[in-house]
Amino acid sequence: MTNNSLNNTWAMLRKHLKKTAGKFIPLSQTKKIIKLEDNHMVMDSHFDWILYCMLHGDLRDHGILDEKKAALHFVKHGKKEGRVASISDLFKRYGLEKISLPDDFSLQQFAELNELELISAWKKLEKFLNSETAEFIKISALDYENSKFFLELAQSYELSEKKEKAYQCYIYSNYFKPSSSALEHIGNWHMSKGEYAAADIVYGKALQISKKHKWAYKNTINCCFHLKNYEKGISVATEGLKNFPDLNFLQSSFDQLIEKYWLENEQRLVALSLCSERSALIAETDKTVTSIAGFCRKKALLLSNPIQSRINKKRVLIIGDFGLPQCRRYRIYQKLEQLAAAGFVANAMPWTEAQKELADPEQCYKTEVMEDDSPYHDKRRELNLKVYQDLAFEEALALNDIIIFYRVPAYPHIINLIETAKALGKITFYEIDDLLFEPIYPPPLESYGGYVNQDFYFNGLVKGMAYYRSAARLCQFGIASTKPLAEKLGQLVTSGNCFLHRNGLDCNTPSKAPEIKKNKTYIDIFYGSGTHAHNIDFIAEVLPPLDKLLAKHANVRLIIAGYLQLPSDFLTKYKHQVILKPFAELSTYLTYLSEVDINIAVLLEDDITDCKSELKWFEAASLGVPSVVSKTRNYLDVIRHEVDGFVVLGQNEWFDTLDQLIINPNKRVQIAKTAMKRVQEDYSVAALADNMKNVIETAITNFYQEQKILTCNNYNTAMPNNNEKLIKL
Repeated sequence: MTNNSLNNTWAMLRKHLKKTAGKFIPLSQTKKIIKLEDNHMVMDSHFDWILYCMLHGDLRDHGILDEKKAALHFVKHGKKEGRVASISDLFKRYGLEKISLPDDFSLQQFAELNELELISAWKKLEKFLNSETAEFIKISALDYENSKFFLELAQSYELSEKKEKAYQCYIYSNYFKPSSSALEHIGNWHMSKGEYAAADIVYGKALQISKKHKWAYKNTINCCFHLKNYEKGISVATEGLKNFPDLNFLQSSFDQLIEKYWLENEQRLVALSLCSERSALIAETDKTVTSIAGFCRKKALLLSNPIQSRINKKRVLIIGDFGLPQCRRYRIYQKLEQLAAAGFVANAMPWTEAQKELADPEQCYKTEVMEDDSPYHDKRRELNLKVYQDLAFEEALALNDIIIFYRVPAYPHIINLIETAKALGKITFYEIDDLLFEPIYPPPLESYGGYVNQDFYFNGLVKGMAYYRSAARLCQFGIASTKPLAEKLGQLVTSGNCFLHRNGLDCNTPSKAPEIKKNKTYIDIFYGSGTHAHNIDFIAEVLPPLDKLLAKHANVRLIIAGYLQLPSDFLTKYKHQVILKPFAELSTYLTYLSEVDINIAVLLEDDITDCKSELKWFEAASLGVPSVVSKTRNYLDVIRHEVDGFVVLGQNEWFDTLDQLIINPNKRVQIAKTAMKRVQEDYSVAALADNMKNVIETAITNFYQEQKILTCNNYNTAMPNNNEKLIKL
């Protein structure tokens, strides 16, 4: 209809409306007024005669300008012709069939709600439907109905690819009454434009209104990735898992966000390591690890089954460092053997994917089979011990209730494993066999004699110190290989309890009765070094007395196996008395050791060396070789001086003791026999199995006691006047 025709129609309608006071007559009433003939059927929807007359200009030419004539025309002709007779019909004509409008909604009501004259109301409605942009209108006096109207419009426009108009309708919907659905779509619009900060705010508002929109969680997390706001993303993912625990996207996003959060914070940790700011490194690492642990704990409590009241005391899992051969042997494979001997079902798995190839899935460890005529033949027994290779960490946790984390740093997946284990009501131990977690470690770079490069020193050893420390702080109990180490580790674990469990013998440890080697031309002094440390220790402490001894005794040789850098002039001077052997596998190393006369273990006295184990002493003792060792706290704890070994300090004591053993073969045999007897009794598989059993049983008792205390404290807190009663356990 043209504007002139519309204006003429409106002028004539206005005259009529003045007479009728402009009342809208619904079809139900119109049917009563008009006496219908010819059995015409009345349309079910409501009839808006004013809209009908304004919309169809040809009615004016036929003098149809009042409600009776309009209704009769519609019943007789308009319905058959498919003429629009209501606003609802009009919306359907524009493809908006699913839009909900109030009952008996008319053009006149529309005009009143929007404070317009009828002709202006019609023009606005027509513009609203035809424009590329959304117009602000009301279809109800209720904000809820206006909000719903625009939300349905927006959804219809979005389906017909009218994205911008849909966006504007979502905004109007939210204006009348905020809803999570409208806000989610507004956020989607901003995210599609790359406006992640705006989208993040809008999604956040949507989640405040309703927690039941999984796509709002997903999209908020995507915004957090783009904005690098990983901490917020973790919180959103955790909240999402509370409502949608089975949504894989949320679980994978949580892990990815934790990794991103870690990597972002690790940049500072690397810088602090390079600057040797060890105290600050420890503080920052603890702060980061504590945050991640809190996130992981919350997630674990959401997704885990209720904490069990009783644990399986007989199933033990070791998650450990398989990287160093001596670590695998003495703290993982030996423990598996000991636990099996004590009646436990024990398994182990590497803490990293990279170490899986180092884990033998078939037996507790490998030993090279020696020739049959060797007195140190392979004594491997067939043990029913397995190393998990292909099992996921979470599956392994589910199968075991006592978890030992051996020498693992606080990387995100380790933090998550520890917190998950605790959430499941399992007992966690942190085990370590060196003082790797104190700021005095590592010792100066020069002490490694050139074997350690700059990158490994700062990014490996220095940074690792803080990571080991933070991991230990998450676990409930500790296990250490020496008393001094146990004292320090006990200060970190949450219970304050660290148990002593020494290195020892195993089914593969060879033995050989002490004897005077009469057929030997030389008397051999042996020093084995399995690490890159202690180079300076050797040169400063024992090289001068060895120089004198080699000069004094032409029949004495110095056998060096492993990592040690000796001065070139010393090697030149004693080229016929010094034998250098490369680092070798354990079986080869023990073969070297079994053929010598005297074993030495050299350490400068400090907090790090005080925590070193007596490994070199008892290995030599099992092969009938006497040892002279440095006076460290642990050696003083273990060795009875001049009974089963010698503990010395200073160059003079080194010289005098070694000189005495060189010239007195009977003394060598006597000390070796006593040491061997002691080692076979105190360091056997059976002895260490009993100790491990006691460690676990004591930890379980302490764990249950702590649970009782927590339960009583919680009960007291919940009860009124809880200070008036004392609950005894």
